[in-house]
Amino acid sequence: MAYPHRTGSLHLRQVFCRFIGNIPIGAFDEEDVVITHGGQHAITACLQLLLGKTDRHVAVDAVSYPGFWEACEINRVMAVAVPWDEEGPRVDDFERIVVEMGVRIFLTSSEINNPTLRSTTRERRFALARVARKYNVNVIDDDCYRVAPAEAELYRALLPETGWYINSLSKNITPSLRIGCVVAPKRRAGEFSRVVLMGTFGVSAALKHVAQYVLNHPRIEAIMTATAEEVDRYIKCALNHLGAVSVPYRPGVPLIWICLPAPWKSAEFARVAEKQGVLVEPATTFAAPDAAVPNGIRLSVNAAHGLEVFERSVEKSHILCATRRKK
Repeated sequence: MAYPHRTGSLHLRQVFCRFIGNIPIGAFDEEDVVITHGGQHAITACLQLLLGKTDRHVAVDAVSYPGFWEACEINRVMAVAVPWDEEGPRVDDFERIVVEMGVRIFLTSSEINNPTLRSTTRERRFALARVARKYNVNVIDDDCYRVAPAEAELYRALLPETGWYINSLSKNITPSLRIGCVVAPKRRAGEFSRVVLMGTFGVSAALKHVAQYVLNHPRIEAIMTATAEEVDRYIKCALNHLGAVSVPYRPGVPLIWICLPAPWKSAEFARVAEKQGVLVEPATTFAAPDAAVPNGIRLSVNAAHGLEVFERSVEKSHILCATRRKK
C-alpha cells in the first residue's frame, strides 16, 4: 500500500517544465513545480499556505474569475476589489488597499482576465511588482486561460521571492483531466507541496500517469493546435453574427465578452436570454458588490454542443442586443 508522494511526481513535473518552459516566469526547474488538481485547487492551496492568523483580506482584480472570490470565502477572508483602468490594476488603489487593510496576497490574471479577456500591460506589471516588493505582498498569477505566447513577463519573473504561477490543462487540452501545477518561488515548493499533500493526500498516481501520457503524446502539439483552431472557428461564427456589437476576444481562448448596448444591463440581459434557452454569465457574476461593473456578458465557447447550437445561441444574443427595452 502506497500513498502518493512528491518523489512519485518527478517525471510529470519534468514534463510540465517542458510544457511551460517558454513562458517568461523566471528561472525554474522540476523542484519548483508542484502538481495540483487543476487551477482552482492551486488557488485554494496557495491561500491555505500564505494566509496567516491575523490576515482578514486578500486583494483581487475588481472584475475577475469567480473562483477567486470563492477561494477567499472558503478560507474565511474577505476579497477586496482592486479597480482596473485601460492598462490593468490601478497601482494607487493597489497600494492603498495594501497599506490600509494590511493585505499580503494579491490574486490576479496578468495575461488574460476572465471575463473581459484584457491583459495587464508590461509597464503596469512592473509598477505593481514594485509595490508588492515594497510591502512583501505575495502575487498569485492565474495563467489558466492563455493559449498564445505570453505578452510580457509574469509576476513570478518579477517577484522571485513572492511570485506564484498557476497553470492547468483545462483550456488547451481538456478540463476533464483535473491536473494543473504551481511554480512556487525559489525554495518554497516544499512547504506548498505539504499543503497539497495534507489537503488531498496528493494527486493520485493514476491521474499523474494519464497526464504524463497525454503531455508526452507525439501528437500533443497537433492536438492543442487543432483545439485552438476549433475554438477560433466558433469565435469567427460569433463575430460574423454579432455585427456591430463590441466583442473582445482572444485567439484560441474559449470565452467571448459581449459589450452590451444601452439600455441593457447585464443581469437583466442574462435573465431574458435564459428564457430563450441561452445561458450567459452577466458581469455582476464576476464583480465585487461595491465594484464598478462593466456592462457586458460572457459567452463560453463549448464545442461539446456543436457549432449549430452555438450559432443559434449567438443569433438569439444578437437579436436581444438589437432590442431596446421599453422604459
